[in-house]
Amino acid sequence: MSELKIKLKLGEFEIELEGDKETVQKEFNSLREKGLGEIFNTIPNSISNFKQPEKPRTEIKKSDNTKTKILSTKKKENKTNSSRKKSISSQSYSMLTDLNLRPHGKQSLEDFYNTYIVKSNMERNITILYYLRRILEIENVGVNHIYTCYKKIGAKVPNIYQGLIDTKNRKGWIETNNMDDLKVSISGENYIEHEAPKKEAE
Repeated sequence: MSELKIKLKLGEFEIELEGDKETVQKEFNSLREKGLGEIFNTIPNSISNFKQPEKPRTEIKKSDNTKTKILSTKKKENKTNSSRKKSISSQSYSMLTDLNLRPHGKQSLEDFYNTYIVKSNMERNITILYYLRRILEIENVGVNHIYTCYKKIGAKVPNIYQGLIDTKNRKGWIETNNMDDLKVSISGENYIEHEAPKKEAE
């Protein structure tokens, strides 16, 4: 029985039919009538009948260039995601020993902080940042300023970097475009000055 081999290219796919002439011709006509979906339905049959020479063999493979491109893209994405996760999870902070949180003639951080009922880290972040920017009038407040204040008030230190981003995204109280120059937004200013719950005077 004569053998027949047909190779087809559909975009990035290459299809190969090989076997006896009658069976290959029949398979080819079926693929032409039923379209690409039939090609994928044929794959399991070709695998299960691989050892039977009288059945046509269907192979579908992407070009090497396409495969390389996909793999390199995934590798790049994984590397980017890994770097982002590492930069957030492995944050380290430093105490600013020259940061005076009990300045002469101004309210101390602890006194200001204890004026409010603070229940979450987001509320804590805006209270601290407002104090640093509006009371102490410090420019270029960074993550280490926030960390130093957390330690000063005796609060458990969270992932400050992520916490600041959450405060911005969920509340809109702060601006985090530059982590070395954190700013109080109008919304954050209004919260502290008009909305934040205060403790009753003793």
